[in-house]
Amino acid sequence: MFINLIARKGGDCMELIKMRGIEKYFGGKLLFTFDKLTVFKNDIIGVVGLNGSGKTTLLEIINNDIAPDKGNVEVKGDISYYKQFGQYHESVDSWQLKEFRSSSTISEGWFSGGEKTRLRLAETFSKSSSILLLDEPTANLDTKGIQLLKRNLGKYNTMMIISHDTNLLDELCNRIIEIDNNTINCFDGNYTAYKQQKEHQIHTEKREYENYQAKKKQLEEAYLQKKRQAEAITDKPRNMSNSEIRARSFISTYKSFGGRQKAIAKQAKAVQSRIEQLQENPCLNLKKTK
Repeated sequence: MFINLIARKGGDCMELIKMRGIEKYFGGKLLFTFDKLTVFKNDIIGVVGLNGSGKTTLLEIINNDIAPDKGNVEVKGDISYYKQFGQYHESVDSWQLKEFRSSSTISEGWFSGGEKTRLRLAETFSKSSSILLLDEPTANLDTKGIQLLKRNLGKYNTMMIISHDTNLLDELCNRIIEIDNNTINCFDGNYTAYKQQKEHQIHTEKREYENYQAKKKQLEEAYLQKKRQAEAITDKPRNMSNSEIRARSFISTYKSFGGRQKAIAKQAKAVQSRIEQLQENPCLNLKKTK
């Protein structure tokens, strides 16, 4: 299912990222598909979703590391991309090394996990760019490391962040992109606002799904009743003459038992059609509550 998605912070209409008609598969399995995603200057977007939903893939497509199976991507501006499992390339300026308390004379192999993260963050922030992409930047960082990260993030006004650190998403983000059920949804506000909107959405979908199930059951029972009525009308009563049958009031409506059978069968078919339309209604393509 395609959806329209515009992630935007009010006031600035400069488009930095435009994605159109995107489809991406992995191993023959659809990761996500969406009609449009536009990221504007001053958007600070948190990207959330279950593991394996395609969060990293989305950033990789934007960074032109991989191509979508369908669609096109247009980026206006330079990108700095911090990859969760990236490598250090020794392209860090001395100021950033000092900022992150790292040493350029020590081989990366001697660093702890947190020190490697700091070094790669220092390398990311050494680049001058208009767009920042971050994939789990707080992984392995202690409290001081996270404070350093936040201080440097304040220098950027447009970024997309994948992070399990919900406090970071609360502090920074004005939009949340959720990859869910092979599509992308956009929510205004930070992570807390997203959770509130998501809970309301789930509650609404649950209520609509229950109404749908109740209506479907009602129609199915009506269909079975009409079907049984049609099957029961197979012939005229044995002890009733033709003149007596014509005298009955219902004959004025149904000119024969065969005609009555056909009429009720037609009613049953109409009910069945309503059931099929109910199932095909896109507004009732509901998720069962999680």
